[in-house]
Amino acid sequence: MPTLKPKRRQSSASKLTKQALLELAQDFPAECFAVPEPPSAILERTILSMQRRLQLQDRCIRDLSRAVTLLQQRAYSDSSNASTATKPDEDKE
Repeated sequence: MPTLKPKRRQSSASKLTKQALLELAQDFPAECFAVPEPPSAILERTILSMQRRLQLQDRCIRDLSRAVTLLQQRAYSDSSNASTATKPDEDKE
């Protein structure tokens, strides 16, 4: 069974230092104490963001292309229906 070391008492100076640090920490935003993000993490996050943006752009282009194709087909079928509707009249003459 491991022996437990007795807890050391804090000196009054270390208590004051700890209290002063806590008071200082309240005066500054948490970002001041944050560890800066490494450049590799920033680069990776940027690449992922760009990939998501490209995927969304590709999806929009595909959707627009489908819409244009459908409109062209609809316009073609409408024009062919209109021309067949007038042809029987021409045959009667």
